[in-house]
Amino acid sequence: MAGLSEFVRLRDYRPADHAAVIALDREVMAPLGLSRPIDHPRRRDLRELDRIYAHPTGGFLVGEADDGLVAMGGFLREEDGVARLKRLRVDLNWQRRGIARQLVGMLEIRAMEAGYRAIMLHVTERQPAALALYPRLGYRLTHTAKGDQGIDSYFRKELFHRPD
Repeated sequence: MAGLSEFVRLRDYRPADHAAVIALDREVMAPLGLSRPIDHPRRRDLRELDRIYAHPTGGFLVGEADDGLVAMGGFLREEDGVARLKRLRVDLNWQRRGIARQLVGMLEIRAMEAGYRAIMLHVTERQPAALALYPRLGYRLTHTAKGDQGIDSYFRKELFHRPD
């Protein structure tokens, strides 16, 4: 629930945030039918945040308000020059306030600083808000595919171009 302040501060993840990150992921994904137990193989990155999102090839940010963590998201290496945006979540009571837009922008800056030329991500059809958000942020739909949670949409954004 929103606290006294409308202010959300983005900062680097700290190990003390781990339980709150897991709880936020569960809270946001459960209503969509996308929550999985923490020991599920596809949630290894959440179990090992410090290692998997480690600098210089990755990063993980949280959004902190008066009442605790209300947003999170990270990036990691997908392939040479390309990062993957992962685990972007905003507390249900804090959505539609521009927090996701700010978080994605900060993650893109961090990815550029890490040397990535592009960033990609995927979302399922069960995430209509995300499907609407990413094209507005300059992400281009590259393809769709059937996944285990429905139809997955894959997006990509070029972060900068080097002159030839």
